[in-house]
Amino acid sequence: MAKEIFSIYVCMRWAPSSEFVDVANMEIKTGQLPNTSTPFELYKNFRFIPIKGTKNVNVYGREKGLNQIHFDDFEEEMTALSKWYDHEKDGALAKRLEEITAAMKQDSNFNLEAGAEAFDLGAVAKAVNSCVNSTAPILAKHIRCLRRTASW
Repeated sequence: MAKEIFSIYVCMRWAPSSEFVDVANMEIKTGQLPNTSTPFELYKNFRFIPIKGTKNVNVYGREKGLNQIHFDDFEEEMTALSKWYDHEKDGALAKRLEEITAAMKQDSNFNLEAGAEAFDLGAVAKAVNSCVNSTAPILAKHIRCLRRTASW
């Protein structure tokens, strides 16, 4: 029985996306979080932080044949996950999260809601769709600008 439930997953701090705001508002509504703060204020004060998690990686996953061990599959999945995180550590999402964190520390009036739009897949999709005829790259810093000019 224990073998079937033995798994591992990795979590990391995430940005206050629209999903985070929805969850935080539900927690506020049910009294689990103070109703004197907004979700963004709770994030800024490190009172309620969203996390992203990987899928569970089962240590004892699939059926094994003769002379095969479960650890080989587990090691392969964990190595792939590690390589992905290592590759993405300097990627756009990591840089944007660093920018938001630095801006919050430097400016107490930083507009976190606007800064977090780069993590909102719906906002990004709308921004991309509004630039169908453009060949210029869309950078995270352009999301707020596009929001003002797009018809959404």
